Amino acid sequence: MIISKKWHSDILLLEIIGSIDGEGREYLAQEINNLFEKHDVDKCIMDFTKVTYIGSIGIGNILQIYKRFESSNAKFCMLNILPPLRRVFRITQLDKIIPIFDSKKDAIKYLRGEIEYGEYNKTNR
Repeated sequence: MIISKKWHSDILLLEIIGSIDGEGREYLAQEINNLFEKHDVDKCIMDFTKVTYIGSIGIGNILQIYKRFESSNAKFCMLNILPPLRRVFRITQLDKIIPIFDSKKDAIKYLRGEIEYGEYNKTNR
């Protein structure tokens, strides 16, 4: 797994490339911990465009990451989850907990408080 980190003004964009399985999960958790230790991250988009697989351990890891942001009063959302993986998020109902967007523009609007996820989710399901 590769994690690319880019700042879009005040928003951290994490592009995840590869699989989120046992090893990938540990690496992702370590990178998130490092980010919280070294930076004041209060808005983050996790881009799943290039994620090819996510196992049950990875799903649990994503939920832990979301909770970490939430407990720090930071905003977190996901972007471009491919259809087979999106189905996993629907089955587990994580798409009702973690905001998921299909465009970076909408994700940025959400993080900046310009749109509400509930309204976006109703019109884009």
